[in-house]
Amino acid sequence: MKHAFCEPRNIKHPLRFYKEAVAGTLEPYDLYYSIAAARKLFSHALTNEWISVGHSHGGGAAWALAESSLLREDPLSLGKYLGTVAQAPGVRLQDMTLATIHGSLSSNLHSARGVLAEAGWLVLGLRSILPNDP
Repeated sequence: MKHAFCEPRNIKHPLRFYKEAVAGTLEPYDLYYSIAAARKLFSHALTNEWISVGHSHGGGAAWALAESSLLREDPLSLGKYLGTVAQAPGVRLQDMTLATIHGSLSSNLHSARGVLAEAGWLVLGLRSILPNDP
């Protein structure tokens, strides 16, 4: 099974890649196949039971894995999945950004600043992959 990250021709525009990454459609595959690779390399040191844990963006990735069909179908038989700990995952980023722009988070200045600060990273990321675009 291949997914969009392994098939660059499926990504017609970098914003689509960013949207899929933030929306949690790519991370489950990255995590699932990372676990498969770790099991292949370190099978002598790993138990059959496992959990996924992540913080911030990694928390969102762990959450996306927990909700994905990969764990139900488990095509590579990765062992007994016990659960996920998603610490401070970034979820609903688009809704948070729009709420900040429209001022509905104005009562919580720290939240508004945090969301706007993350928008800066998006701009830097896009500039790195689209250096010649205005």
